[in-house]
Amino acid sequence: MTAVDSEPVSLRRPSPSATSRSCGTRSATTPRAHGFTAENGAAQLRGRFAYVEVRHVEWHIQFTDRAQLQAIVGATIRRSHLAPGVLRLGMPSKATARHAIL
Repeated sequence: MTAVDSEPVSLRRPSPSATSRSCGTRSATTPRAHGFTAENGAAQLRGRFAYVEVRHVEWHIQFTDRAQLQAIVGATIRRSHLAPGVLRLGMPSKATARHAIL
């Protein structure tokens, strides 16, 4: 049984003139508890698979349209409850997403 953890891959393309804003606080407390996460997924899979590889991906995007940003935030599992707060953000707005591909 072997596991490989890789370094984050950055796909950064934000505009240098934009300012960073947040539509909520970063918190592990969300409306729904999740038993399988980027942090514990590999350990759970190692019990069932001979080889588990984890690739961490980080991407940055700049939004200029509130409706598009609200749609993306609303489609997330762990942050959909923050979608209404997007309406208070100024535009353009930067976002960062981090994912683990297992």
